[in-house]
Order: sequence, then structure tokens, then C-alpha cells
Amino acid sequence: GVSGPYGSRRFSEGSGHTILSMAYSAVFPRPRRRLALLPVVLLLVACLVGGVIAMGVALRGPSAPIAGNQKLPGLREKVRTSFGFVTVRSASVSSDPVGDVPVDAIEVAVLVSIDNQARLPLVYSPLDFSLIDNDGHAVALFHPLTVTDPLQPADSAGLSLNFISTAQVGPFRLRFTDPTSRQQLDVSLATMTCDRRTSCPAALP
Repeated sequence: GVSGPYGSRRFSEGSGHTILSMAYSAVFPRPRRRLALLPVVLLLVACLVGGVIAMGVALRGPSAPIAGNQKLPGLREKVRTSFGFVTVRSASVSSDPVGDVPVDAIEVAVLVSIDNQARLPLVYSPLDFSLIDNDGHAVALFHPLTVTDPLQPADSAGLSLNFISTAQVGPFRLRFTDPTSRQQLDVSLATMTCDRRTSCPAALP
């Protein structure tokens, strides 16, 4: 039987080991118990990550519009480039172009200005411009001129561009490829006018 001081001491020690064993099992569960708790832990982590992502979206606001849906600059609007500005001063379309061109062709005449605000001279060319129809097809320049002198700093130049197209699919855009950065910039020609007092071709919206 358990009696006397030594017996009581042995009982107390046994009780202490039992309590420590129960505490250890609660803090460090057995492998099977850990495996049973794993799905619960994963679910809590997934909920926490989802909440952080949702909070970030709410703070950031709505997504930015797609570049293709952004409004393009139009006539007489300055378009910033790596060296300064490019501006489409005017644009007109004619259904009876002059010269050796197909009968069903149309002519799009565009007047642009280039402003060099950089510290270095700008080497540019009329071939940096192209006409883009509503289907995304590029129309090359008709008899492009050759520019031999670079545009000096704080100087500007005007270019007269003529395009001959047989697609007659509009409205058109004028695309400028920055000769320094090679970035492509589009300007809408949707508001261009009819020229030569002829009937407006299908190029106009």
C-alpha cells in the first residue's frame, strides 16, 4: 500500500509525470492528430491570403482601361515624344487624287509639325509616319521626301504627308514612330475634312 512520507512522495511524482505528459500531448499532438489538423490550417491560410488580396484590390481601385480602348489624341493636339512634341495640324481626304494612281483610290493629305525640345539635334524622316486604316493595315507614304538636315534643338519643322489608299476603310489614324525611343504613337484622323470639293469617300465616318 502507499503510506508514509516516501509513499506519498512517490505518488506525487507520478501525478506530476501524468500532468506533464498531458500538457505535452496538448502542445505537441501526435502525428495522426497533426495530419488531421492540416486541412484546417490550410483553409485558414487560404482565407487569410484571400482577404489580403481583396483588400489590396479595394485600395487600388478599378483596373486601368486597356490601352486599345483609350481615347487617341486628335487634330491640333500636341503629342509628347522623347524629344518634344508632334502635332497633326490638318488632315483631308479626296476621292480624286492627282497622279498615276488606281481609279478607286483615295488620297489622305496630312500636315504635321515636329518640335525638338531636346538638347541634341533630331534626325527624323517622313518615313517615320504611316497611315493606319480601321482594319489595322498600314498605308505607306506616296512619294516621300528626303530630309537631309537634322532638326536643331529648340527648333520646329513642318511636313506635308500624302497617302494613297485603295481600301477606303476609315476612320484613319496617323502613326508616328519616335526615331529616338522607337515608340509608336497614334493620332486619330476621324475629324478630317473632304478636299477638292468632291463627294466624301467612305473613308470618313
